[in-house]
Amino acid sequence: MTAVYIHIPFCKRRCNYCDFITYANIEAMLPDYLSALQMEILNSKWECDQAETVYIGGGTPSLISPKQIAGLLDAVRQRYGIAKDAEITVEANPGTVNTSYYAQIRALGVNRLSFGVQSFSDAELQLLGRIHSADEAIEQYFQAREAGFDNISLDLIYGLPEQTLSDWRKNLDVLKGLLPEHLSIYSLILEPGTLMTQWVEKGLVALPDDDLVADMFEVTLRTLAALGYEYYEISSWALGEARESRHNKVYWRGEDYLGFGAGAVGKVGSLRWRNTESVSGYIQKTRLNARSQYNGGEGAEKMNLDGFAKNATYFSPAVTEIEILSNEEQMNEMMMLGLRMTREGVSGKAFYERFAVKLEERYSKQISKLIKLGLVEWVECQNACHLRLTQNGYLLGNRVFQEFV
Repeated sequence: MTAVYIHIPFCKRRCNYCDFITYANIEAMLPDYLSALQMEILNSKWECDQAETVYIGGGTPSLISPKQIAGLLDAVRQRYGIAKDAEITVEANPGTVNTSYYAQIRALGVNRLSFGVQSFSDAELQLLGRIHSADEAIEQYFQAREAGFDNISLDLIYGLPEQTLSDWRKNLDVLKGLLPEHLSIYSLILEPGTLMTQWVEKGLVALPDDDLVADMFEVTLRTLAALGYEYYEISSWALGEARESRHNKVYWRGEDYLGFGAGAVGKVGSLRWRNTESVSGYIQKTRLNARSQYNGGEGAEKMNLDGFAKNATYFSPAVTEIEILSNEEQMNEMMMLGLRMTREGVSGKAFYERFAVKLEERYSKQISKLIKLGLVEWVECQNACHLRLTQNGYLLGNRVFQEFV
């Protein structure tokens, strides 16, 4: 399965909690950036099957027009092809779109929207630095419905400064009248260098204590289960398996994906690379150096992994970091990412097929320890034994993941 990620690192305003590769007030660079982005896609040297998922993320992808989205999708179709039943997602900020936008991108083949709502409280939205109001988020949701979108995901954050359990319940209550097909719900994480982190460190705002955050999570589990949602990943819920994020499951299962754009990451087999994070640098490297770099030289197609590692710009002139993951690193990543999937976990069969080592033997000490702590369990799933988190392990996921670092 081939997954394609396209990064749009432009925002109207940088949110107070965000440490993603995003930039505000550089919209003048957008046309040149999109031109470079199409060039990177069209000239990609990776030979993969047609894309089964395409995810246009950011930043704020809804800042680009439907015509510009069409250009990106056309580039993917021309270079790799897009499967007829592909999941094609565009992230949207409720403060940047209008009614006609939804109908136009749906006509292009976009069949899934991911709204960065974060909260249904205007006070919380202001604290987070979001540019939309709660009413705007709800209005945009229903406008997308009217345009025919039947696969919508909403992002929400809990554990905000000064947030009470009652405040969080009010957010969950709004969901009862919306019932999006998918939800990504995260506990706030303080990232270094963000305004939110600075405010907390200076004592300007106070975070809820760990017990209260745990209560918010448990209320979320109960409320969403009562609404019919299945909890399938540490921060994700869906109304049935068909509405789970096919794109994100590629990451969690350790499968291959291609990343295009400034700061984008790609992985094929044991090879992982990252593009330059600078928008101006990305444009310059991709547009000005594309011809000389992409042509590569005679015999380049036969280059092995070591050759790629030494000649990173062969497959994209925007690449600044590249690494060949050892078997040990790949096994550890499979455990840390796979255990995020609460229902599926890590398949012992898949682990053996990939590494020719039994999961229960390779990590016998760690697994025994975590089972005794009541944080993981063995279950029968799809005619194979899977290791997954217990309900106690959901709250202590990071404690589990650390065993596989």
